[in-house]
Amino acid sequence: MPINKNAYLRYLVFDKCFSNFGRKYFWQDLLKEVNKALREENGPESSIARSQLFKDISFMETSLNPPAELGDYKDGRRKYYRYTDPNFSIDKQLLNKTERKTLKEAVAVLSKYQGLPQFEWLNELVHILSDK
Repeated sequence: MPINKNAYLRYLVFDKCFSNFGRKYFWQDLLKEVNKALREENGPESSIARSQLFKDISFMETSLNPPAELGDYKDGRRKYYRYTDPNFSIDKQLLNKTERKTLKEAVAVLSKYQGLPQFEWLNELVHILSDK
């Protein structure tokens, strides 16, 4: 499954929901939250189906590096989802070796444009990326 803008947005919404230990997110709640974010980003016709939701959850559990450790907990006859580790978040993960190398290469390319009047915004961006 390729990571595109919508997939990344969906994973961030799931991350927010799975990290919230003050609320139980059943699949219907997750679908509602994701579709709300998609509509805000792409317009009223943008949404996903239940099957895509479960494909995304499966992807997060198996293909992310490191994989998201999700628990499905029973509440009566229904299941809700959250991270097994309250401190886990896909947004807090460190970069792997390949990502660090790619980011360094991007910073090197962007640094060539520093100092030019139309690229003043690059000074701050290069500094932020270098820190990461």
